[in-house]
Amino acid sequence: MSTFRTQVRLLGPIEVHAATGPVAIGGRHPRTVLAMLAAAGGDTVSVDRLADAVWAADAVRRSRTTLQVHVSNLRKALASTRGRDVIVDAGDGYRLDTSAVSIDATEFTSQLQAAASTAASGDLQSAKAALDAALALWRGAFAADLDEVGQVVDDGGGAGFGAGVGHGDAVDECRGRLVLVGVDGEQAAVG
Repeated sequence: MSTFRTQVRLLGPIEVHAATGPVAIGGRHPRTVLAMLAAAGGDTVSVDRLADAVWAADAVRRSRTTLQVHVSNLRKALASTRGRDVIVDAGDGYRLDTSAVSIDATEFTSQLQAAASTAASGDLQSAKAALDAALALWRGAFAADLDEVGQVVDDGGGAGFGAGVGHGDAVDECRGRLVLVGVDGEQAAVG
């Protein structure tokens, strides 16, 4: 019997789903914090980096205390799905406990890599299955409901995580380049 992991969905509008259904995570600011932490894939995101993403150039509204309130509210929402904190204090920042959550963008990247490696080894049916699994996760651009977050992540906020444009390009490249041999031996473009 497998244990359900809370799903953090970043491809398209930001959503969190628990075994019991959707989880309310609040407005733009807590969604931005969650997107930054999830995009970092378990690495620490500094308080300054989070504040930059939340408030951008509005230095007047930046406050460490307000950021802590956003993190606290996210912790409460996510703890209700796991029974423990999934946002962890880490020095002068926070990180997401990726053993407690599943992140669609991470799975998307993993499936694209699996598709490429299995296609290169000649296992075209497995490559197609991996590509189909990746495309099934695709609901739109990274953090589509928060335009500015994709730019912050692209600028280095998400430890090695290619946001919006990178994933869109990956989907287009897979659809345009990966030609698979079907079960009946005919070639079919994926798309």
